[in-house]
Amino acid sequence: MGMDSGQITGLVLADKLGIDPGTMRKRIERTFGDVRPAMSTPLSAEQVEKLSGTSRTKRTTRKSRTVRPVAPAPESTTPETPHTSPDRGGAEDPEKTTGLSFKWFLKAIVYLHAVLVLADLVILYAIPGLIAGLLVGFFMHSATTLAEMPNLQRTSGFAVFVCFVLDALAWFVHVPAFRDNISASVSDIVTQVLVAIVCAMSFAALYALRDSHIE
Repeated sequence: MGMDSGQITGLVLADKLGIDPGTMRKRIERTFGDVRPAMSTPLSAEQVEKLSGTSRTKRTTRKSRTVRPVAPAPESTTPETPHTSPDRGGAEDPEKTTGLSFKWFLKAIVYLHAVLVLADLVILYAIPGLIAGLLVGFFMHSATTLAEMPNLQRTSGFAVFVCFVLDALAWFVHVPAFRDNISASVSDIVTQVLVAIVCAMSFAALYALRDSHIE
């Protein structure tokens, strides 16, 4: 319901609406633009309604915007293909196969030398030699097992050191045992060198086996 517009100016309207005259001046400028009336000019009934917010032509309530739902992006129907290595026709990795055979050869060298130590101790000392040879063989087997455990480097290193001492002492077992079983035409120097080579190969094989797992 509109106000009585008889001699209502912008100042009077501002007072009636309880707003600041400056605010009313801005409202008049925003509503009427260049043809706006002065603050002291009497307003018509239509102007009073527009400034009072009671005009049907200007609604104070803003229409709410309709938010259209965003359609979700279509999911890809193409199944993900897991990354696989190129098919080698079921063939084994040559590097892995070579590594396994290499380590088995190293183990065979260590174990054969342990058997040789056992045999020579039996030749020289009979039953006591058999027991001593078994003790040496068990320790060399333990050292070989530890050599393949990179998480026990300190323990395996100590075992390798003990095997170095055992291989060095084995020289004194092999030489007399070899002398009793070789031809007289073979010189003693050749026998000693051959025994030294066998002992060195056994230790080198164990050391290489351990080192291959550390790398």
